[in-house]
Amino acid sequence: MAKLQLHFNGNFTFKKEEVKRILETASQKEGLKDSLENLMSKTGLGNAKVSPIKNWAIRAGLITENYLSPEGKTVLKYDPYLQSIITDWLMHFYLSFGDKGLNSIPENPYDWGGWTYFIYDFLPQNLSFTKNNLDEKCLNLFEEKREEIPKRLNFILRTYLEKAYDNN
Repeated sequence: MAKLQLHFNGNFTFKKEEVKRILETASQKEGLKDSLENLMSKTGLGNAKVSPIKNWAIRAGLITENYLSPEGKTVLKYDPYLQSIITDWLMHFYLSFGDKGLNSIPENPYDWGGWTYFIYDFLPQNLSFTKNNLDEKCLNLFEEKREEIPKRLNFILRTYLEKAYDNN
């Protein structure tokens, strides 16, 4: 059985406002190599949140080695509030590869984890579905504790279903 690989974010959901703060900090001379205290000060994110939000930005293809990726530079320049559908599609594209970068998808997408499975296997076969349908399929594929799998899958669904940018 494969690993779900959806715990890179701790328990924090994808919020564009928070990712934007990480991108702005990554664009500075020190990038994200700074001390935790300085990163907290620069981003306004708490101690427990800095690393998970950084991980969201990395998985979304916007950060590489503590600095903006080429895509991240373009996004920050042309869509600094991450509001464009083009930015959404770019981030979705990178999230669908899990942590594997731009490698070819394996024969069994679940080998790369829950997100890759969801995009390249589950969705094409289930154009409409319920959360229970997704949970049932994944319970048989992934080795995490049965009670954890539905909780972790919520992060995928919430990324697409909830308003990810809070103007307040």
